[in-house]
Amino acid sequence: MSSTPDEQKAMIKRYGPWKCRMLAEKVETREEFVAAKNLGFVYFQGYFFRRPEVMVTHEIPANRLNYVRMLQAVSKPELDPREN
Repeated sequence: MSSTPDEQKAMIKRYGPWKCRMLAEKVETREEFVAAKNLGFVYFQGYFFRRPEVMVTHEIPANRLNYVRMLQAVSKPELDPREN
């Protein structure tokens, strides 16, 4: 959901940095970043900072996945026989 600059100012005034730390989304230009920062936004995300990257992964073989599950099970602070 997008908000107008007037709505953004009202949100910052109402919930400002002393109550909530606001996130400015869809920041695509330096001008938008500077404007959001001047309004009082603390966190920012958008193409201005970094374009998304498609990551390639390798499939984990089923037997290795079972090793991970076993490690998770034995790493619990206390094994409860009633679980499972």
